[in-house]
Amino acid sequence: MLLEQFYQEINQLSDKVEALIESKNEQECPELLSKRQALLEQLADQVALITDVEQAQVSNHSYQLFLRSIVARDDKYTSFIKQQTEELKVERKKQMKGRKAVKAYHDYRYD
Repeated sequence: MLLEQFYQEINQLSDKVEALIESKNEQECPELLSKRQALLEQLADQVALITDVEQAQVSNHSYQLFLRSIVARDDKYTSFIKQQTEELKVERKKQMKGRKAVKAYHDYRYD
């Protein structure tokens, strides 16, 4: 497989994961991320196999740029997930306070 094909497939998997995260439907993410990881490992192997010095320099440069773009995307969505987690924690605290208030009212009313 050509390096560009790896880049394209990895980007497509990243796009799918990002779309799932944005839609708060993360169930398929682990499977897609595992596939992406396998492709990243295969890509690394392919880059390492390039023996032509000039081609290796070009490939290494594009590979490094590609990896940086993946890291930037991952960082963005890691932050997004952390933000969602914090929002869920705040919502849970509100629900717990509401439940405590209802329980206290129930205890007061029926005791």
